[in-house]
Amino acid sequence: MSSKTNIEWADASWNPLAGCTRISKGCMHCYAETQAARIILMERGRGVPEGHGSYDGLLARGGQWNGKVSFVEKALQLPLRWRKQKMIFVNSMSDLFHESVHFSVIDKIFAVMALAYTTQAKPHVFQVLTKRASRMRDYLNDPHVVDRIEAEAKILRADHAMDLRSVWPLPNLWLGVSVEDQEQAARISHLLDTPAAVRWLSLEPLLGPVDLLRVQDGDFTYNSLSKKEGIAYRRAGIDWVVVGGESGDQARPMHPDWAESLRKQCARMNVPFFFKQWGAWCPRGPKSLGHPVVDGVPVMCVTEHGTDRATSDLGDVKNDAWMNRAGKKRAGRYLNGVIYDNYPYAMKSLIDSRGVPVELIPTCQL
Repeated sequence: MSSKTNIEWADASWNPLAGCTRISKGCMHCYAETQAARIILMERGRGVPEGHGSYDGLLARGGQWNGKVSFVEKALQLPLRWRKQKMIFVNSMSDLFHESVHFSVIDKIFAVMALAYTTQAKPHVFQVLTKRASRMRDYLNDPHVVDRIEAEAKILRADHAMDLRSVWPLPNLWLGVSVEDQEQAARISHLLDTPAAVRWLSLEPLLGPVDLLRVQDGDFTYNSLSKKEGIAYRRAGIDWVVVGGESGDQARPMHPDWAESLRKQCARMNVPFFFKQWGAWCPRGPKSLGHPVVDGVPVMCVTEHGTDRATSDLGDVKNDAWMNRAGKKRAGRYLNGVIYDNYPYAMKSLIDSRGVPVELIPTCQL
């Protein structure tokens, strides 16, 4: 339902929903499917009857999500019981805006996040990430959404008077979309059309080069990192970019140039950049840049398109990268010798659980 998390940019995960459906290439080796299958086996081992487990009925025979999403009501109010302020990843085992989740259920989850902001001295920060960006846009642009959320909050805390419109959009709620390649950068336009205090991108698993400065939206090309107004820009702009490679047994390698390019794009536009991980594959040295040279593990020569040079003629040979399958832990988080742990600017009152004012964390390291 909820727990501490190993996700580098969060302190805890909160799962009022369970279940999902694969929607794009980034879902191919879904970590949540693997975790759900593991939990099912553990619960059988503990004697939990079939049909009564946390994820029973949510996986197809092949181990993939089957499209059913369950509302875990007993997990709904957990963040309101956590006294210590946390950065909370919402629904690590689902997608809040999955097409089978009714807006009335989403209202309940938003009500908890609103209560956290209006009742806690140091409110939790909630980090929402979706691949259903258009549905998130539609939900949050509904003219009645604030009234519905207030009504749900009143059910949970009848003694608490809330004027949600006066603090809307919620300052402690960060809304983000997943972008694994240039094609899925199309999701960004929906995010930029969504009211939010903080908008962010997760480029993990990064499966190809992505140019955030030139994002296609129909016949229109815009700079998604710019907050300028004008014909070449959309409104708002992105406040935070997280980049990471894929982990797991079947992980696909991330070419170093893709990550470095995104870092430079963020530095150019002064957007906070967070390098989360290399994942299963990392550059084969040098050690001076934090990359281990691990012997006795698979090695791949990766083209600029992410393909194995041994089986592909794509790309310029000079841009090839030798990669070690070192595993996530040994691969580490160094990008060209630097760990990038930059967070978005936020209100002075929103202090993360590590005791560091979010707005004082450097935006970019050049």
